Amino acid sequence: MNRKVLVLILFIALLAANASAFWINTDKESYEKGEAIKVTTDSAEPISVEIYKGRAVIATGKTEADGNGGKFTYSTLFSDPPGEWTVRGTDGSRAARKKITINTPQQGAYLIITIYSPSEGEYKRSRELETSIEITDLGKTALGANVFLYGVHGKKIEMEQTGPGRYFYKYVLPFDAPLGETSITIAAQLGSGETAKGGEHTLRINVLETPILIEVLRPTAMEIPLGTKTEIVVRPTYFNGLPVDESTEIYARVDGEFVPFERQANGEYLALYAPQETGELKIEIEAQDKGKNLGSKRVTTIVGREFEHLLRKYGLIIIQLVVLAIILIQIFRSKFIKGFWIKQLEKKRDKFKDRLRRLQEKYYKKGTISVKTFEKESAKYKHTITETEEKIKALKGKK
Repeated sequence: MNRKVLVLILFIALLAANASAFWINTDKESYEKGEAIKVTTDSAEPISVEIYKGRAVIATGKTEADGNGGKFTYSTLFSDPPGEWTVRGTDGSRAARKKITINTPQQGAYLIITIYSPSEGEYKRSRELETSIEITDLGKTALGANVFLYGVHGKKIEMEQTGPGRYFYKYVLPFDAPLGETSITIAAQLGSGETAKGGEHTLRINVLETPILIEVLRPTAMEIPLGTKTEIVVRPTYFNGLPVDESTEIYARVDGEFVPFERQANGEYLALYAPQETGELKIEIEAQDKGKNLGSKRVTTIVGREFEHLLRKYGLIIIQLVVLAIILIQIFRSKFIKGFWIKQLEKKRDKFKDRLRRLQEKYYKKGTISVKTFEKESAKYKHTITETEEKIKALKGKK
């Protein structure tokens, strides 16, 4: 084909593509919370508009014709997350996007959000974070606020009010949460219009991988029959017992042969294998989810009559080893239990010391509680601290 003709065809195709596209724009590049975002487009047909940050959908709707195209308006709230947002428009076959920035004005930080739990630190994926907060306005309990938690992926979650100014939500770190330093943001709004006030608090955490634990449910016997299809059933969970994500893939290597598992409705995984030789059979099971969390399990069983032979040959040694193991377990078990309870009591003591410190701060520095309340709560905390320290001392004195 003539080169000039080819260039002409490409140019016409480019013009056609541009003619069929549409643009989307906003009246500004940067906004402060409380301002309205005015979205415009050159399409006279209704366009679906979605405003989002990460996985948090802030607003959705359709444009309305205004003579020059279409328009859509969203009035931002103090309970919206700050940072970079995306404005996306689509008519089903075409799409256009625009990035904008949302900042927090002075009145958006009037409310004080105190996070009682969790604390900043390291947490494994799939960990349940019991998030408890209090909101105050000029030292007084803020009543009737709208409060939202924005997770590590930006997902918007409304927190439950548990008391005057107190809010709670049990947030589960996603199995695919970004590893390393990340944050959870809590934002609130009190009132509306010109009298609205807002508040923000960002909790910084360090996310770690979570291991996948594999429990082998079958085979349960130490011996499996030769040449017969045997069910290998496993139940994978994360470290805290929560079921693994449906994206998890499990497979086994049995004597070098690759054996895939299929997920069952109850969350268990099933594979079938028919051993062809007698003797020891090693089953190596591997698991990985979409977040690249890993798990493995090694199982050894006996195929056919070889089991009886090995039992006669090594039975006495096995019994002796089992008895020795039981004795050792009993010795170390008592030491482990004592150490465990000492650590638990130390955590309890430190928790009440921290509560006492915060109580003293409220009374001496902020003056937000009465003398009667301070004396009552202070005595209770001191009693608990003393009682706990006595228990720690008593445990450490035991041999």
